[in-house]
Amino acid sequence: MATGNRINIYDIASIEKSKYAFPASVLKNIHGETTMGWTAFVAKMKDGKLFGFGTSFSFDFFQMPENYSADDIVEIINHSCICENKKICEVKQGPHFTGDYKESTTYRERPFFDCYIDGL
Repeated sequence: MATGNRINIYDIASIEKSKYAFPASVLKNIHGETTMGWTAFVAKMKDGKLFGFGTSFSFDFFQMPENYSADDIVEIINHSCICENKKICEVKQGPHFTGDYKESTTYRERPFFDCYIDGL
């Protein structure tokens, strides 16, 4: 508390793009709420594998499947999830979840912070 909420420029060794940050080209394909306060979608990866994602409207960073980064995403299927049979299931838009939606198989949003440094 005595020094404020900032990092000195000389304390930073490097700045790297996060593998957990979805590129703008991916984010622009995610549309609207699936249920009240929740957006569900499936991401198709370069190798054809499908993974379910969900967020309560924090789109900055997401948990990612092992050995994948956000740059591996080639398609977004909105208002969908991965069902127990590993196929895509549509989640009907409305106030409550319907069908085979399982939040336990969903990769969730992750917390972040903003860091502002003069001259970068």
